[in-house]
Amino acid sequence: MPGSKSDLVIVDSDALIGLLNPADSNHSRYLEISEYLSKNSLETVVPYPIILEAATALSRNTKINRPDLALQLLDNYAKTEDKPKLDEEVALLTSQSFKKTTSRKNTPFDHYLLALAKKNGIRYIFSFDTFYKSRGLIPADNLLKK
Repeated sequence: MPGSKSDLVIVDSDALIGLLNPADSNHSRYLEISEYLSKNSLETVVPYPIILEAATALSRNTKINRPDLALQLLDNYAKTEDKPKLDEEVALLTSQSFKKTTSRKNTPFDHYLLALAKKNGIRYIFSFDTFYKSRGLIPADNLLKK
């Protein structure tokens, strides 16, 4: 049913970075996915900690070095009136998930996003990170293939 949490698409920081940064190798693909989601009325959800993760990467990562985009992201989120209403009590789920799969590649932010999606019945993830797919979330780019 449209508008249900199962129709939401939770967004990873890599997708935010790729959408904002024209120099990102996946920029055009992220734009294509974003356009598809918009045209098909699939609502995206971006939790504030993911905004902070993306802004940190944009401003501190020496390969990106785009503090201007970090500021743009923070400003845009601050101006957003319809912020996501999710059950964010996922500390225990995040901790349990992180402990089981301790990996240098998958950060606590990744486990937080996974726990948030699972706790709220969100099936789709806007990310190319295989971590989420291996944990049962459906990558948003799969929607384009239907």
